[in-house]
Amino acid sequence: MTALDLTVTEMGIEYWAIKYSITIFLFIPKSPHDPSPLYTRVYEPDASFMENTFQLNAFNDVNLGDDSLTANPTPGYGVSASTECTPDEHVNLVSPVVVESGDGLRMGIGLGLGHLTACVKFVELNSLKKQKTLSFEPSDDNDDLGTLTNFTFNQKKVRELAAHMILLHEYPFNMMEHELFNKFMRACTPYWKKISLATVKSDCIAIYNIGKKKLKTLLSGIDRVNITTDMWTSSQRVSYMVVTCHFVDSNWLLQKRILNFCNVPPPHSGVVIAEALRNSFIEWGILDKVLTITVDNASANSAAIDILRDDFELRCSLPIGGLMFHVRCCAHITNLLVQAGLSEIGDIIDSVRQGIKYIVASKRRLIAFSDIAKRLDLGSNKLILDVPTSWNSTYLMLKTAIRFKEVFPRYHRVEQAFLWVVTPEQWDKVENVNQVLAVFNDVTNVVSGSDYPTSNLFLPEVWRMKEIVDIKALDMNEYMRLMSAKMSDKFDKYWGESNMVMALVAMLDPRYKMKLIRFCFPIIYPLDIRGDNIKAVLSTLKELFKVYVVAHNASIVQQQVAAEVSAATTSIASVTEEASGGRSRFRQHSQGSGSLAKNGQNPFGSHGG
Repeated sequence: MTALDLTVTEMGIEYWAIKYSITIFLFIPKSPHDPSPLYTRVYEPDASFMENTFQLNAFNDVNLGDDSLTANPTPGYGVSASTECTPDEHVNLVSPVVVESGDGLRMGIGLGLGHLTACVKFVELNSLKKQKTLSFEPSDDNDDLGTLTNFTFNQKKVRELAAHMILLHEYPFNMMEHELFNKFMRACTPYWKKISLATVKSDCIAIYNIGKKKLKTLLSGIDRVNITTDMWTSSQRVSYMVVTCHFVDSNWLLQKRILNFCNVPPPHSGVVIAEALRNSFIEWGILDKVLTITVDNASANSAAIDILRDDFELRCSLPIGGLMFHVRCCAHITNLLVQAGLSEIGDIIDSVRQGIKYIVASKRRLIAFSDIAKRLDLGSNKLILDVPTSWNSTYLMLKTAIRFKEVFPRYHRVEQAFLWVVTPEQWDKVENVNQVLAVFNDVTNVVSGSDYPTSNLFLPEVWRMKEIVDIKALDMNEYMRLMSAKMSDKFDKYWGESNMVMALVAMLDPRYKMKLIRFCFPIIYPLDIRGDNIKAVLSTLKELFKVYVVAHNASIVQQQVAAEVSAATTSIASVTEEASGGRSRFRQHSQGSGSLAKNGQNPFGSHGG
């Protein structure tokens, strides 16, 4: 056998000559309760050998050609199944076994099978050596496409996906403990481990916290955000507030994130709403980044916006004096306009609603009504029952009912209990009103989009509503003129003042610019203020441009400072690396000189220095 010299420099161990492949290095702890410091020696089987537990360092994993071997053995005592042994540092516990070598040297070795069976890392390493099971991993975008990979059961991944499933589908936490669900999962895979309610609950909270941290990081790089908020009351009479953040990311993509969905106990005054919003802004770190807040037209919301505007002005965080801070919800104003107009024929609408409610309440009645419609060749469209507080559902109900207006009196002849028969004159009123509602329904569909920017579309759509209201004010029918008057009053109340955001974004649309402002304002606003409103929009645009110039210059300065700091850091790192390399070369030279001197050689050559 060829002799190999091993040097363990960090532990101060002298050279050991390995003559035979069976020679072993043993790292022995001082006591069962004090595993460090360690010392090394070659042991023969004597009494002290029999009383100790040793660790065998597997030298076949070490490059014996190195000049030094740094030994970091795991303590021989207290090793449990939770020990985090790495593949390169894994050691086998040994017990004494007598072995006869070629020259009569007696050595003690033996595998500690207890540790090998329990060690997590060792079990994982063994599992890697087994034959793999193929698995088809579908892609995120298309289930029909994917990749063929080796299947490995990952309990952490299973728990993560289970938590996502609970959150997405709003399942109860105890679903993971259902007996049949666990039987189903065990039938799918023998590796399945039951997940408790407490575990899945903590996993869901962890996922939320991770997502919250990511969103905070994203918002930290955004200069301005726009907020929409609303309140509603559940069937349990619990009041909630939702706060949604809208912003444009670094890729110029419109983003929307729900920041809070929280309980707001009564009273729902302006002070309470303002405090809830302020706390939400502070929690997400956007208190000085809010540009606009869009709310409905409740008086409490208006009071809350006034309170927040005063606070933000003191912090000097509102550009152009907060002229764009309060944005009224266009869809809500449209709802108020339409509800005011529908009140003019409210009795007719109630009659149609009650008649439809009577028919759809029984399958027998619905079949009888459908048979009459088929005899009249009116198709198979179904009746629609509206939600009284949602005017667009009322529009759809009337639109469908007009199609079946000839069926209702015929059904009355079959079903004498059906009392809600609308006269032909009343149907004429419904048709005329529904023509106006069709325009408002188109406007609502346009401005309610969520996958594309809509602010630049508001002004032309508002102009459409104002135009149809003014036209119906001259209608020959009195009920239409009265309806128009009610809608006009609501329009002037909420849009009588110039909506600065709506005007500015319309002007920034390259298709419109100032032409749309000059075309729409004379129709939307009275003669005495339309000129002042146009001038106000122009002056506000100039002030907003100045704000962005200041912000742009500040960002350039920050980028320059960051570039200089980065360059200085790179220079310092280069100098440090060069100095470290010099120290390393000096250390290697010193160690090489010491080894040569120990072997009786002159490290400085034959001339001695």
